[in-house]
Amino acid sequence: MGKNTHLAQDKIAQIIALRESGLQTKDIVAQLGVSERSVRHWVARFNQQGSRDTPTHERRPGPSKKTSDRCRNIVKRVLESNPRISARNIKEENPRLLGDISVRTVSCLIAKLGYSNHRTVKKPLLTCRHKVNRVQFARKYGVWDEEKWLTVLWSDESIFTLTCNRDRNVYKPRGSDPLDPRYTCAMAVEEWKHKFNIVVKDNTQAKRITRRRRSSRVAMSLHFPCGRYHLSFIFWYSM
Repeated sequence: MGKNTHLAQDKIAQIIALRESGLQTKDIVAQLGVSERSVRHWVARFNQQGSRDTPTHERRPGPSKKTSDRCRNIVKRVLESNPRISARNIKEENPRLLGDISVRTVSCLIAKLGYSNHRTVKKPLLTCRHKVNRVQFARKYGVWDEEKWLTVLWSDESIFTLTCNRDRNVYKPRGSDPLDPRYTCAMAVEEWKHKFNIVVKDNTQAKRITRRRRSSRVAMSLHFPCGRYHLSFIFWYSM
């Protein structure tokens, strides 16, 4: 444990209680996982004060902290729900709690909570699992002839969240997955062949887009408002 580690009050009370029960310094160090210097320091403070009360930390010089435990909990809750928010927006959305706190102080509080600011990354279109599944599929169905493939109906279904801040920064906690959808920018490119039918549904509306093309490849870009969508794909060859 580092020399500047700030022991909690309950940890100090445990040190005094174990010392009063007859344990030696090395036994307290092994049981609580604190440094030997800390144990000797708080035992000496307890003997010097002449009372049975647990010694407390001396008040450090300078003004008192403006941030409280409630501030830290609220800021952490906001970052968990929306990691793309900025420190200034956090301050503006909580005027009663953070009104007299500067934006720099909010940024320092975010750093103390274990969050760091990063640029959003582009999630790869194909992961290692996708590539392995494609190779397995090719080996299994590579022997089919053209007539058999014409009888196949292709379909897929997925749920995705569309965001409007593609190139913005994001706050990520230490050890988080960099490819988590909350920390990646929205990017999608789709290519279809021949006739296709796409249905996009959300809680308030349903859109249907149908196209027919004679070319061998059709590339299309879809633009929808931000939100959560349920996307269904149906592909088939036109005869």
